[in-house]
Amino acid sequence: MSMPGCLTIRRLAGPFAILVWLAACGDSGQAVPAEAEINRDAHELVEVEVTTGPEEPETHVVRQPRGCDATPGEATHIPSEPATWLVNWTTHRWSNSEGCPIRLDVILHSPGSDHCDRQTVEFITIGATLGESILEDGTISKNSRRFYWDPEDVLKRTGRGETRSVADLAGDAVDTGMRHDGRELWLSSTEPAELFVVSGDEAQIWERQIEPVVCF
Repeated sequence: MSMPGCLTIRRLAGPFAILVWLAACGDSGQAVPAEAEINRDAHELVEVEVTTGPEEPETHVVRQPRGCDATPGEATHIPSEPATWLVNWTTHRWSNSEGCPIRLDVILHSPGSDHCDRQTVEFITIGATLGESILEDGTISKNSRRFYWDPEDVLKRTGRGETRSVADLAGDAVDTGMRHDGRELWLSSTEPAELFVVSGDEAQIWERQIEPVVCF
């Protein structure tokens, strides 16, 4: 999947920006962490102009969190993410243990498409190593890992929304420190085909997607 286009960043801050961010969370899909973990400055909304193209360039204005101080290449360096994804995609924004928002090309969390009636399915794509970009030469890397949560068995595959007690996870399953809407992201090196999204003592078992999910 190619991500053509360039972007020009125009940041507009205001005293109401963080209030808009919190109020718009449900619409944007980019949830802030639990109250105790919020880095309010980092989650302040700014407007970003992005130009898609290149054959017929169009300029759009999208909203991004301001982000924490970071250098290019770091998982929390928000200006490094492909902001063009925000034009047409619904995405859920994860944060690290310090409450700093993470780039979309480091953790890409999105629902299934409406026009294929897959809204109840969720997908998370991460790099071969968590914290790395999932992009390679402008496209999703073949080494990236994509997992899905399908509680209604829409995809008709083996994984369909199993839950498990955290105590029953593999012994090496660890909390990565990544957070979204009060949920935790856990991984296990001995169970690479699974990703765990933990709330309290319960873990959702997200299965790794091997075959492509086609939607026309």
